[in-house]
Amino acid sequence: MQDLKSKAITALVWSFTERVGFQLVQFTIGIILARLLLPEDFGVVALLAVFIAILRIVVDCGLGAALIQREDTDYTDECTVFWFNCIASVIFAGVLSLCAQPLAIFFAQPVYTEMIPVVSLIVIFGAIGNIQVNVLTRKIDFKRQALINVSALMVSGSIGVWMALNGYGAWSLVAHSTIQAAVTSLLLWLYVDWRPKFIFSTESFRKMFPYGFNLFISALIDAFFNNIYVLLIGKLYSPAELGFFSKAKNLQEIPVDNIYNILGRVAFPVF
Repeated sequence: MQDLKSKAITALVWSFTERVGFQLVQFTIGIILARLLLPEDFGVVALLAVFIAILRIVVDCGLGAALIQREDTDYTDECTVFWFNCIASVIFAGVLSLCAQPLAIFFAQPVYTEMIPVVSLIVIFGAIGNIQVNVLTRKIDFKRQALINVSALMVSGSIGVWMALNGYGAWSLVAHSTIQAAVTSLLLWLYVDWRPKFIFSTESFRKMFPYGFNLFISALIDAFFNNIYVLLIGKLYSPAELGFFSKAKNLQEIPVDNIYNILGRVAFPVF
C-alpha cells in the first residue's frame, strides 16, 4: 500500500509537470501561429479536429480503458486490443478519406479533398501507439509519457511554425497535428519495451468488450455534444467565425482539461 501511495504521488508530480510543460509549449506555439495565420485557417482545421476526435474514440472502442481497469489482463489481451485498434484505424481512416469529397461539398471547403486523407493518418498513428500508452498508464509511469508528449509537441510545433512562416496557411496546422501524432507514436515505440505478436483472441475481446463498450458510448455522446456547435458554426457561418469560436472554446476548456489530465488519469489506474 505504501509503495502504491509513493507511486501515485510521483505520478501526480509528473502528470502536473507534463501538463504545465505541455501547456506552456502549446501556448507559445499557438501565439506564434496566431500571429502568422488567419482566423479562417484555424476555422478550417477546427472541423477536421472534430472528425479525428470522434474517430479516435470509435477506433479505441473503450478497450484501452478496459486494459487498464482489469486486474487479470495479460499479453494476449494487449495484442488483441492492439490489432483491433490497428485494423479499425485503417478501416475508419479509409472511410473518412473516401468521404473527403462529400464533406468538402457539404462544408463548402474544397481544400478538404486534400486535407482529410492527410489528417486521417492521425487516427492510424494514434492506434499504433495506444497500447504503449496503456502499458505506461497501467504501471503509473507518467514520467516517460511527459517526456514523450512534450518532445513530440516541440518537434511538430517547430515544423508548423516554419510552414506558417513560409506561407502554407492552414496546412501548417494540419502538418503540426499529423506530425505530432506520428512523432508521439515513434517515441513510444522507441522508449517503451512492448512489442506485439500476431495474436488475436476472441475470448480476450469478449472479456473486455462489455466494460469498454459502455465507456465507448459515453465518450462518443460526450464528444458529439461537446462538438455539435463546431459542426453547426462550420456549416452556417464563415471559417473565420469558426476560427474565433474554436480558439475561445479551447481556452475556456483549459482549466477543466488540466484538472482531469493531472488527477483523473492518475486516479484511474491507481484505483
